Amino acid sequence: MGLYRYTLVHTFDGMLVENTFGRVVGAETTPQELADNFGSVIGSSVWMDGRSDQMALTRVRVEDVDPGTAATGEYILPTPLAGSDTGNGTPPLCALNIQWRGLAKGKNGRGRMYLPGFPASTAIAGFWTSDAQDPASAAASVIFDPWGPEGDNTLVIINRYIDKVKQVPPVSSPITSFTIDNVVRRIGRREQGRGI
Repeated sequence: MGLYRYTLVHTFDGMLVENTFGRVVGAETTPQELADNFGSVIGSSVWMDGRSDQMALTRVRVEDVDPGTAATGEYILPTPLAGSDTGNGTPPLCALNIQWRGLAKGKNGRGRMYLPGFPASTAIAGFWTSDAQDPASAAASVIFDPWGPEGDNTLVIINRYIDKVKQVPPVSSPITSFTIDNVVRRIGRREQGRGI
């Protein structure tokens, strides 16, 4: 089995925004095959529904994390997949947070995916309304349904460190569920007084 990192590459009003997640797949599959397969699916999915049309998904990149010997695969969408809302997007660093939950305990069983680009009208007093939360849940399901526990169970959290000790190769933890956080988050690894 091989460990692969998927990167969804977007542009948001001229800025580059990337979302990543991991999968454990048969080692005989190449990153290019994985990128082509997922790229053809996500281009016709609900991934960008509810987000501002100032944001668009442009490509899918897949990298071999372990064993790390295969070339990177990339699928460029023939037509960028733009958001479906014509409203002005929230500032690029404001995002909705998908919280992944895995089998491992503590930090090793948690992951995050930040989704920026929702319209400013869907954020009220620092919280996302259902107009952002519902499309975000549908977007997370694009990944979770086929590869989570009800699918082929290959969706994982990639842990490069456990108890501050670097893991070579990285360790994976299967994702069992996800939740949508209703707090408007700032994209970044650290957030004062908040976080999962």
